[in-house]
Amino acid sequence: MSSHEIGVQLATRGIAAGITYLDNEPLGAVRATPLYREEYVFVTPGDCPQGIRWADLDDVEICLLSGDMQNRRILDGVFRDAGAMPRVRLQTTSISALLSFLRAGWQCVVSRAWLDLYGLPDGRSGAPIEDPTVLHEIGLVIPDAGLVPPTVRALIESVSD
Repeated sequence: MSSHEIGVQLATRGIAAGITYLDNEPLGAVRATPLYREEYVFVTPGDCPQGIRWADLDDVEICLLSGDMQNRRILDGVFRDAGAMPRVRLQTTSISALLSFLRAGWQCVVSRAWLDLYGLPDGRSGAPIEDPTVLHEIGLVIPDAGLVPPTVRALIESVSD
């Protein structure tokens, strides 16, 4: 789900908890538990030079999440601020699909956390994108009203340790 969809589903009790950005767009009435800071990596087939800057990705063909995803809105703003306009070859609402594009050999900008979780595919290399280093807080969110279901309470306790 997009961040917006997570907010709507929490407000209408369609879901009991979600994971989203905590420090970028308004979340509404939620309680948040920080999980990690997201930073970004440029992944390409073959060797990837170190010291990649956002401006270096101007006119580079890449795959990204789609514009309705907060990740993409963040990246579009960073590219704009760096004076870069990459050529978006493919876009998706699915992190799994983006990682599949990466495995197929297409260049992508992805979260380091996704790479830590799924691993860098064989034959691919990646480098953190710097200048500036972009970090955003990701966390678990629940509605800020009413009782917390026992399963959600257990989830919060498990990520808070």
